[in-house]
Amino acid sequence: MSSHRLRLLVVAAALVGVSACGGTTDAANKDDESRSGGFPLTVEHALGKTTIPAKPK
Repeated sequence: MSSHRLRLLVVAAALVGVSACGGTTDAANKDDESRSGGFPLTVEHALGKTTIPAKPK
């Protein structure tokens, strides 16, 4: 395989990988927030859970 084709293949694979990583829809996030107002919000993490009672100002 020539170096130009190999380079093109690598760039194409990288673009596919990057495009697959992004792209969450805001519609799903807005729907969840509109139902419950978004708060209180509980976040689970390595040290346990943290509850955010209201929207930060």
